[in-house]
Amino acid sequence: MGCQEDTVTPVASADVSTATDIAANDDSAQQATDTGASPEADAEPDTTLVDSLDAADASCTLTGFDPGPQIAFIGSQTYTDPTQGHWNLTVSSTDGTARLVVESRLGEAGGPAAPGTYPLFFEDNDSKLQVSLHSGCGDEGCETVYAAISGSAEIKSLDLSSGGDVSVTLSNALFATGEPQDDGTVEGLSTWCVDGSYGGSFQVQGGAGEALPDFALADQAGAEVSLSSLQGTMAVVLINFNEWCPPCMSAATASEGLWKEYEAADDRFDVSYTQLLYDNPAGDPSDQDDASDWATEHGITYPVLHGQAVQDLVEIVLGDEFDVSIAASTAGIGFPAYWIVDPLGQIREFNMGFKDGAPNFSTAQLVAHFDAFLAEHPDWTK
Repeated sequence: MGCQEDTVTPVASADVSTATDIAANDDSAQQATDTGASPEADAEPDTTLVDSLDAADASCTLTGFDPGPQIAFIGSQTYTDPTQGHWNLTVSSTDGTARLVVESRLGEAGGPAAPGTYPLFFEDNDSKLQVSLHSGCGDEGCETVYAAISGSAEIKSLDLSSGGDVSVTLSNALFATGEPQDDGTVEGLSTWCVDGSYGGSFQVQGGAGEALPDFALADQAGAEVSLSSLQGTMAVVLINFNEWCPPCMSAATASEGLWKEYEAADDRFDVSYTQLLYDNPAGDPSDQDDASDWATEHGITYPVLHGQAVQDLVEIVLGDEFDVSIAASTAGIGFPAYWIVDPLGQIREFNMGFKDGAPNFSTAQLVAHFDAFLAEHPDWTK
């Protein structure tokens, strides 16, 4: 729907004799969402798919991409250390039904952190640059993932700082989707050829480095909890969804024990723990009964905040990033997610996901954030 077949200028068939794989469908994106990871991280073609496509089969089913909003993010870890974390550029089509996603995982993952020209999933590709197209996007996500199988991406500029610029040019980029068959054919094969330049200025993912907006929200007992009540502590704020999100359930169950662990970690600071329950099982804003039932089910004694005001707070802080990630599932956001907030109310980290009984940050990282806070505010006392 967001993509138009080229009816004016036919495009020659692409030579993909060195391409190794193609994407299957959007199952990988759903699986990634279920584990709290960003879905574009799983857009890389599965190595069990067809080894190659001949040029005749790989003629362009679709051509071109009409860019609309272009949003770029760096992870909160990258904000602190540009050699770690990840960066992401998400380009929406003008009608909002398609997305182009360019992402690099840094550090041990080996993704590019500097300008240069990088291949798109050739057999010898070791660039770790992940580029994918998503079509059929709407309020419930995107229907189909097209993975890049040939061509190149030239990163012309890359400043991994808040407000820094990123510019990427795709050349002869061929994307494909379909279901491989035992006989080497591909059922439902569709290809998409794109050339063009895209870019934006980086925002820091999840509001890291910014002050958490003041709020006054009700908890499961009807008591008011405000930002001021958290100040003076290292605050862990869990942004959580309801039972339709399995890792969110796991995060809720583990949270009481994790809170106790954080509290015992360092006697230089207290730890407050708060959960923002974004919705109820039907997907509507949670109310007090929902929050009370949730707290009882998961053995929670700390505040579980609820209501439309919870959704408003999350959307204010995440802004465009939240809109893209929920509407199209391609902006690099996964849930459950956590804000780590220092004693003066600044978001020190936005951390996503829950796996193997724990979030993707450790008690040691919480202490490290306090050490960084104390270095900036040496006169602060508990």
